[in-house]
Amino acid sequence: MLEADSIGERALAALRLDNPNDTRTALQELIEEAPNRLDLRHSLATTLVRMGEAKAGKIVAEDAIRMAKEAQTEAALTLIGQMYATHAAACEELYQPNEAEHSYKTILLNEEGNPFALQGLAFLHFARGQTDDGINYLRSYTEHGSDEPDAIAANQQFIEAIEQFIRQEEDPSVFIEAHRGSYCEMFDHYETEMAKEGWIAEAARMKLDGDGKPTIPIVPEGAPDYAATRVDLVNPKTAQPGRIGDQPMIVAYSGFEVLAQAPILFSKSGSPFKTLISSRAPWNHLPIHIQMVSSGPEVIEDFIGDWYTAGYKGQFGTGSKGFFHEISPLEKVNDNSMVFYVDMGRASEGSIEDLLSRLSILHEKNAIKTVVIGQGYLP
Repeated sequence: MLEADSIGERALAALRLDNPNDTRTALQELIEEAPNRLDLRHSLATTLVRMGEAKAGKIVAEDAIRMAKEAQTEAALTLIGQMYATHAAACEELYQPNEAEHSYKTILLNEEGNPFALQGLAFLHFARGQTDDGINYLRSYTEHGSDEPDAIAANQQFIEAIEQFIRQEEDPSVFIEAHRGSYCEMFDHYETEMAKEGWIAEAARMKLDGDGKPTIPIVPEGAPDYAATRVDLVNPKTAQPGRIGDQPMIVAYSGFEVLAQAPILFSKSGSPFKTLISSRAPWNHLPIHIQMVSSGPEVIEDFIGDWYTAGYKGQFGTGSKGFFHEISPLEKVNDNSMVFYVDMGRASEGSIEDLLSRLSILHEKNAIKTVVIGQGYLP
């Protein structure tokens, strides 16, 4: 018993460490000493997910769930709900919403009305554009009343905001406009301030050609040929670059500020395929998700490349500003779906309309099922 207590104390000490890498190492060492301690595995899985290592966290959580089912002890069954919660969080980070949904529902099978699982299911459905189902789960959460009163009141407010937005038949493009507007306002401010020190904005990153002149666009290693890049700001004397905002910039739309707390997808009309716009559409790191009917993501690469190149060259800007800055490689979600991320710089909202127009042309030969602009998941 003394040994077990000692391990528990050391685990608590590990969780209090400032450096998560140290926490991970300490927990791994403790698991080597006590491989059957499920609480240690749960703590490690949670730590890994929080560190952004969702894939590793998911593996550890699945291992712990398997061990808990085999053990069938009271302690194991007490922890299993928390393990499924960590597993769901890892799946959401890995763009596996169906697996996350299964984990949340498993929690509810063992504990009806579990507030964490009901909220998880609600926000998962909101993030897939399934607002009716999301509202039903969140209403179930508020009616069970198993959480703190302030949390219940906040979620009731969330329901009311979604219902009001839908009733008003707002064009969800307002979320894009809000994110772009705030980001560009901040960008303009820093451009003005840094210009006093000689810095310039939106310069293309170039490498030297055979004559020693900077004429060749720099493309990140592993990126497609069209993925040329620009810097937000650069000091031309030292070549020191500067980035405006090191995290995706989330902005609240006036009157519906609460909807910025989580991604909710709303339908936008006007395209021959289903188009969903997220309440969280960070302009400096904008996710774009595309689901084909039967074709693979490879049929879309040229269209995305042409669109990005147009933005990189300033088609959606005005004179010396308004360029795309960076695009990620296309990430395959499944056989028919993909997601990629774009730093839209100060390009206009018209760049999104142009993308949808280009995709409408592609749709005539290779049918598109769904496009999502902003944070969330394909349905």
